[in-house]
Amino acid sequence: MISLVLLCCMSCAVHDNVDLTVQSKEELEQKLRTETEKEDLISVAYAVVKNDEILHSGALGYADTANEVLARENTRYLVASISKTITAVALMQLVDHTI
Repeated sequence: MISLVLLCCMSCAVHDNVDLTVQSKEELEQKLRTETEKEDLISVAYAVVKNDEILHSGALGYADTANEVLARENTRYLVASISKTITAVALMQLVDHTI
């Protein structure tokens, strides 16, 4: 799961000219659905951000499987200690971009 999160964060950070069309949003959601099923994840929340503006966001899966409550964009997740890894990657990206 960590690799999926990092892959999404890093691959999106590389592209400066992000123009989202209905087709690209659908392709993104389909790829996320495929990866979610492949990795047997319960839910995923995602966002495409450019210049501090959220261009697109969404969620897939369940926030509560027992009660069949769907995940939403604002669903809170317990991330345990992966936040340290994500913070480290973000800092290294800033160093690479000399910010």
